[in-house]
Amino acid sequence: MIQRMGETDKIRATCRRNGPVLSILTSSVTGTESFAFAYNCRYVRGTDMINFFVSLIAAIFMGDKYIKERMERQLPPGETQEILGGRLLLRRHHNPGVMLGIGKGKETIVTTLSLLLTAVSTLVFVLSLSVYGSNLLRAGLSLLLGGAFSNTYDRLKQQYVMDYVSFNVKWHPFRRLVFNISDFCIITGAMLSALGLKHQGRKMRKLARKHGKKAGREKVRR
Repeated sequence: MIQRMGETDKIRATCRRNGPVLSILTSSVTGTESFAFAYNCRYVRGTDMINFFVSLIAAIFMGDKYIKERMERQLPPGETQEILGGRLLLRRHHNPGVMLGIGKGKETIVTTLSLLLTAVSTLVFVLSLSVYGSNLLRAGLSLLLGGAFSNTYDRLKQQYVMDYVSFNVKWHPFRRLVFNISDFCIITGAMLSALGLKHQGRKMRKLARKHGKKAGREKVRR
């Protein structure tokens, strides 16, 4: 077991130092062992990326949870505080619906939909962790899930989401909107996920064509 851990640490260090291409070329002189080393190199690097994305989800959830609890304690109801030279406004707002106040008065429906969408996004995220997954898609889903977990947790715990920041702009309809960090993560994550899905589709089509050509060549040889 100790020897196996030592081999894994050695592979991890080589991958980080040389990168996957150089590692594969370096190992090619060992013949049959080159494929195993290349596979392990990709596996170690993939594991590091998975750890990063899972940590990102946890950091968003815990970070926004901390800020929400602090704003709940320190901001009196109805009070507004300016920060960053007046560019942002801090104020406590309990939102029983979703963004823009949609779904107000229908807390049960909003919570149910939030749970369903979060579950679907989690499933897509798990599927994206395969060897053919796109890092752009993973990054987008990580941001989206971090924010979704945080807001869904609020809805399950207290039937509303704690919002606390607004933009101090002249246009009043936008100025009166109140957000939290999870909202920004969800918006950014949704856009990155859409781009990631598009990139993933191109990647899978290219892979399918490649395998199709390879199968055709093998058929001709036979």
